[in-house]
Amino acid sequence: MALDQEELKYFKTESSNKRQSIAAKQNLIDFKKTWKLDEYKDGEIGFTVVLFILGILFFLFYIGYKYIFLDENYEKAIEAYTNEDYINSVKYFEISCNDKNGVSCNLLGVMYDSGEQIQEDNMQAIEFYTKSCKLDNKNGCYNLELMAKQAE
Repeated sequence: MALDQEELKYFKTESSNKRQSIAAKQNLIDFKKTWKLDEYKDGEIGFTVVLFILGILFFLFYIGYKYIFLDENYEKAIEAYTNEDYINSVKYFEISCNDKNGVSCNLLGVMYDSGEQIQEDNMQAIEFYTKSCKLDNKNGCYNLELMAKQAE
């Protein structure tokens, strides 16, 4: 029983496709053996990701430390306030506030708002609360809102 030309052509093509498919599978297996792809297992984080997260944390710590703990004027203002030297306390809080320390602006606003340590001045309190709020200090925003509600 002889194969006609069409059947012979089909048989050769089908056989060739199978051989190519087997060769492709073997190439894929060889590739997987020689090349190690970065695959993360459950709970495993890449070294680059860890470095990136540590870099962000360091940056945030530096910013917070710089604007609160390294602010000498803020420290001097707190020290003067605890020693009941309110004139110097206001002076250093103002300098620190002008250096964009939102905490200082808020505390200065509290001093002007309460009028216990210095003469009460609602306009000054509003000014410093507003500045504190613009510097992303939530307490300044809250105090400004309280003053607005009291004015109603």
